[in-house]
Amino acid sequence: MSPFILAVELGSDVAVAVAARYAARLALVIVSGDASTARDVLDRSGRSDVAVAPSPGLAAVRAITSGYPYHIRWANHGPLDGLDAVLADDPALADRLAVTVSRPDAGVLARLRTPSPALHDPAAAWRAPYPPIVVMGSSAPSFVAPSFVVAAAMLRPFVRFEDAVMPSGQVVQLATPVSEDAVVDWVRRVLSSGTE
Repeated sequence: MSPFILAVELGSDVAVAVAARYAARLALVIVSGDASTARDVLDRSGRSDVAVAPSPGLAAVRAITSGYPYHIRWANHGPLDGLDAVLADDPALADRLAVTVSRPDAGVLARLRTPSPALHDPAAAWRAPYPPIVVMGSSAPSFVAPSFVVAAAMLRPFVRFEDAVMPSGQVVQLATPVSEDAVVDWVRRVLSSGTE
């Protein structure tokens, strides 16, 4: 099964808690800033198995990617400088990362490609070959917005996807919530029970 990497801004504790409870394959949380709060959230969620690193987390990313030759999910809420550093460190990851971002940085997105179908893990039910996902602005409460990036990366049914073309000509998928209430309800259910 494909590992899941979550890169967030400082203060995205709800998204870390949602990913900890919902994404069984969460392997790494990268935080721009002090990572101690994310570590505390993961520990309280019973996820001491998940690594935490300050951005860009190059060594932690290498530890995951070098031991797993298939697609890897990457959800990014916040600046893309960590993802940019990871791609500079290992350009071959551009073919393996199934990326969902909340900020469409054309420079970083241009370095990504639709993950190669040849790199699909035969043991995984999840199929990665889709272009990078760009999460569009949401009117959901601010504490929910980072969690919507997790929902889009996990391809939840209340996320609507549509193909779009960036000014550079790159094809991406825009992700928008079917309804803001569905996102808030999903976050509440995951946080209260650990499942949908």
